[in-house]
Amino acid sequence: MHGINVHKIGNYISCSGTGNARFFYFSSWNSAGVPHNAIHLGTLDGAGAWGRGIATGKLFDKNKWYFVAGVINNEDGMTRAYVDGKLAHEQKFTTGDTPGTPTAIWIGGTPEAYQWVTGTMDEVAFYNAALTEDDINFIMKNGLMKGVIKAVDSHGKVATTWGGIKNAD
Repeated sequence: MHGINVHKIGNYISCSGTGNARFFYFSSWNSAGVPHNAIHLGTLDGAGAWGRGIATGKLFDKNKWYFVAGVINNEDGMTRAYVDGKLAHEQKFTTGDTPGTPTAIWIGGTPEAYQWVTGTMDEVAFYNAALTEDDINFIMKNGLMKGVIKAVDSHGKVATTWGGIKNAD
């Protein structure tokens, strides 16, 4: 995520092919309860169970912007959380592929409908490769580069076409 000003966030990639539908999860959930001002980040372990996750302590203050990134590197076996370009927390896990087939991405919430965003998110991105700290700092300083991440094209979509028809009268 490039920027957040939140008190609670939830992002989620669901999957099929495992006993656990959480392929990837990133939120501000705090095991101590509200306010949810921490990072809860993880993915499935090699057996398809929830096991490559971290839950930090308090990291965020309300009404302040942060640059937040989470990296799960299956090659070096590390889950890392970054806040404002600096490593905030890391944890080792057993290396190996993440099982399952990703099926849906939820931004700002989860299918369970209990972790909806309270705040504002700006420039959310998911990558299929583990970013380095240098990559994260480059994105933090320069934003998501044109040509790397493409915006959704509204041309030819129903809402755009209908808007054009309605405005033609």
